Amino acid sequence: MNFNQDDKSIKLPSLPDMLYNEKNMEDSYATDSVIPFYATYKPNESIEVLNSSPYFIRSTYYTIPNTQEYININHMPLGVHITPFCDRSEVSEIDIPERCSMCRSYPSKLTIRKDNYYLCNICNNRLRLTKENSLAFPSFEFKLTDPNLKHQPICTFIFDISTKGLVSLALDSLCQFITDNTFTNFHPKLCFVCIGNNTVTFAKNLQGELSILDIQSEIVPKISKSSIFDSNDTETILEIVEIIRGFNSNVENKIDSVFDVIENLNQLVEGNKVILFTSQTSTYNYEKFLEKNRNFCFNLIFLRDGTSVIRMNTELSSLDSLKRMSFYSGGVFRELRPENINDLSIFLLNICRQMNVFNIKMYLKASDNIIKEDVIAPGLDLTLSTLKLNSLHSNSIVSYTLGLNEYSINNKFLQVETRYINYDGVKKCRIFNLGIQSGMNYYRTVSVDSIFAFLVKKMVEEDINLDEELTKIIGYYMRKIKSTSNLTLPDTLKILPVLVQSVSKHISIDSTDIILGNVEQIIKLFYPRLICLSDYQLNKELIGLRLTTKSIIPGEIYILENSKEITFYVPDGISEELFLDIFNLELEKADDSFIRNDTEGGLLCYSIISKIESHYNYFLPLRIIRAGDPEEAKFLSYLIEDSLNGKEDYYSSLCTLYDKIKN
Repeated sequence: MNFNQDDKSIKLPSLPDMLYNEKNMEDSYATDSVIPFYATYKPNESIEVLNSSPYFIRSTYYTIPNTQEYININHMPLGVHITPFCDRSEVSEIDIPERCSMCRSYPSKLTIRKDNYYLCNICNNRLRLTKENSLAFPSFEFKLTDPNLKHQPICTFIFDISTKGLVSLALDSLCQFITDNTFTNFHPKLCFVCIGNNTVTFAKNLQGELSILDIQSEIVPKISKSSIFDSNDTETILEIVEIIRGFNSNVENKIDSVFDVIENLNQLVEGNKVILFTSQTSTYNYEKFLEKNRNFCFNLIFLRDGTSVIRMNTELSSLDSLKRMSFYSGGVFRELRPENINDLSIFLLNICRQMNVFNIKMYLKASDNIIKEDVIAPGLDLTLSTLKLNSLHSNSIVSYTLGLNEYSINNKFLQVETRYINYDGVKKCRIFNLGIQSGMNYYRTVSVDSIFAFLVKKMVEEDINLDEELTKIIGYYMRKIKSTSNLTLPDTLKILPVLVQSVSKHISIDSTDIILGNVEQIIKLFYPRLICLSDYQLNKELIGLRLTTKSIIPGEIYILENSKEITFYVPDGISEELFLDIFNLELEKADDSFIRNDTEGGLLCYSIISKIESHYNYFLPLRIIRAGDPEEAKFLSYLIEDSLNGKEDYYSSLCTLYDKIKN
């Protein structure tokens, strides 16, 4: 793709257009294709032929150069993103397969077959197989026997009752979905704890009567299994909820007792999904705590009274111990403010409908000259040989940076082995495989969204300058093809400049969202999808528009989604008839009640919301912004192809890029 800075009529590379074109071409995807679909696109069918689905493992290169030298000089990172529990694709379950006696990898559909025997594609060892069950699949899982399993994993709700308003809303939300099948299936066992002047839990005696137990007292020094309830016991759970409602909120802050409660429960079970509701902070030594406690994930719903926000340059070390523990244990941290406290029900529902697995050990095995250099994951013990993590869920991602240690023209093979304890207490192992060809024509098969995700993750971890990295990437390509008169972009990378220039224009993205975000979430954080309501009414497709004020037409209604929330934008020129056909007059509510459910326009909006949420498989908070509202500046800040925050527009940024490369 050539760009002439003197020709302002040129059509700039458009990310929405590229996504729409791919949707029209690729209704199904088979993993024998060289390059995968964009992470933001969800084909109707993804067929595993040789490689595992890109939902599970995505590489930045699908043709790897012969030596590390070429990776160094083209400045595109070599690595893989792994989302081992993504719920968009299925994994076949088989009996325990045999392993290679040398490298301990598992045979798969990628295993090399000779005349009458198989060769391990990781180490080339000759395999002596008595059963071939794993050879039919690129991805598979199997159960592992573990006689030491103590108990099914549990879900523990911990209420800081000094935060009365937050606790009250949390209990209301809990009552709404306590019978939800997804919740009860993923969380067969529940525990309830309240923190105040004393730490209390609940238990049933032999007669089935419910009692309140003061933990750490002489009578009840610790929590016992009698405080763990079946999630199907709705009557008892609702009784506990009503007791908690009656507790006095005028209590002393003893938030550090949370750590004692978790450690106590971890001795009873093999997995503990903790959800804490509080407005308190802590300076407890969370690192030492995590060294001793591996089998839990900590989810924090935090009510903040202030107005500060976590910005992209915020260090994890500046967060308090509770927030850092949620990050390093693979949990979720959600911050609420008084003006959006009604989002709590959506946050809690998403956490409770989310499948968690525990006590993960991940091994990445690589063939030929591939070496592991670094790993980015939600944990403290990031050892390259054996990655140990507390917990992962369906959107959790692990990103390995790879390198090459010598010259080789051989094709490469990767295998990811993930051992874990499932939500139902069964110990399992998942296997994913990826074969990558070797060659020097690698620009044709690089994955631009995977590269961008690596770049922004490294920006947060290593403080690299993305503008400089982009200049090096495109500059080397232009020198390689001897292009000097125009800015020339490879077709596979032509949307990288618009993504990179968007990063400097976003000043309020949480750095933890970048580290924890999968490839699709990262793309959407920096380049959200903008939809025109009337366009959707005509074609019933969620076609994205370019993020510029030129896309906003007076009299139209727009929907913007960034994988974290859905915003309805009402510009000037909207007729009162159209407005009342979609929205209620009382707009002060922060939930979806501002959209009507008894009109054609309102139902059309609910159709869009449903499609977006079904794509992500989780619920999103809803917002409405009208022209002239104080929040309008937030909506306009997403129009990143325009000049924003002292940064030049998309066209000018390409001119600047070309000038840097020339000089």
